[in-house]
Amino acid sequence: NVRNRALKQSARLVTQSILSNGTEGLDMASAVRQWRCLRHLTAVGVAVVTSNGFGVAELFDYRNQDASAVDGITGGMYGIRLDNMVSGINAFEALAGAKLHSNTTGRKQRERYRYVCVVLASQILTLLDAFIFPDNLDSSKAASQLHGLALVRSTEPRLGKSQGPLLASLVRLSLILLAYLEPSSVRFLQACSRLRCFLHWTLEIIRESVALGGYSVAFHELNAPLDRLVLAIVLQCHRALSRCSVVLVEMESSPWDKYFSDSESRQKSHRRLFRAVLELREIVFAAYRGRNEVLRAAL
Repeated sequence: NVRNRALKQSARLVTQSILSNGTEGLDMASAVRQWRCLRHLTAVGVAVVTSNGFGVAELFDYRNQDASAVDGITGGMYGIRLDNMVSGINAFEALAGAKLHSNTTGRKQRERYRYVCVVLASQILTLLDAFIFPDNLDSSKAASQLHGLALVRSTEPRLGKSQGPLLASLVRLSLILLAYLEPSSVRFLQACSRLRCFLHWTLEIIRESVALGGYSVAFHELNAPLDRLVLAIVLQCHRALSRCSVVLVEMESSPWDKYFSDSESRQKSHRRLFRAVLELREIVFAAYRGRNEVLRAAL
């Protein structure tokens, strides 16, 4: 649609400017200003979802999980389904659908904010995809391969350094999607693929810090925030794999018309589910290979 084309065009200009040091696309000052706005927006988004009870630690609270086979608002199977929203569900629609009233407090209120936070995380990550993974990027060039890492390793100074680099914020938002999206959906598969890339970048930054400081011990002050995120990624992947197993059992033990409009839709969901499982497996393997010290120390 028109909005997606405009976003990709803007991202293309910013990318060209950054890769060419301002000789193509926008002038360098304008490109940097646009990226700083996006970085600030991401930091604000992470602050919002965290303050509403969806920080990395809170995602492991089993009491925040919805045990229903079908999501009451989006119709997702063991998770929130955003794929059927052609124009993109917005936060207002999610809030209205969740029937959030001012007189609800505590856990019930946080449960209803779950939809808003999932939508917010999905929209921020989708917005940044156009800039971090632009269509015009030539993966054969060394500069292009380092493009995404160079963008996400910066820190948002206006909100302090408590959130760490932008990459840490992107991982936090990705973990929300991993915890609450429908496992057989397109968005869940995209979240898994995106998180796999973020993990590789995280491990690369950790390797650089280890080489610079000479400390490879887990949770050293140089790498403690990123080490904790690596651990959270592995644990959430194990939980996601468990949910995928539950969905697979439900799909194969039920007639296709119980959850799907036709058998072809069921087959597509089935294939997406297995592809997501493969992505999750690769994420766990990469964490074990790249930062086994953390897993040995914590598990």
